[in-house]
Amino acid sequence: MSVWARNGPLSLAYGWGYVALAGASVVMVYGRSIFTLITAMLCSKNFHSKVLRNVLRAPVPTFFDVTPGGRVLNRFSSSNLPHFGLCVWQFGFSILSVLVVCAETTRACG
Repeated sequence: MSVWARNGPLSLAYGWGYVALAGASVVMVYGRSIFTLITAMLCSKNFHSKVLRNVLRAPVPTFFDVTPGGRVLNRFSSSNLPHFGLCVWQFGFSILSVLVVCAETTRACG
């Protein structure tokens, strides 16, 4: 960055290098988020099907007679929405921070 600032507009290639790094950062953060989302969905799908299979194969007197239906439903439907919302906010702030850094760098050196 200091080389770019010292040499002025003749060194525009350094600026494009920083733009490329910022773009690569955005793409990598997006890719990481998509990978995490797909992995979490596959894990939860496998976990849910195993739990459902075990509940459906459980002997009736030992599970369903002593466990209320609401408790069974609650075990399957615990909300993941707060965690998903947190991930969305984190991804949005990551992109926003990259844009702010790029804008401030361009304004300060341009």
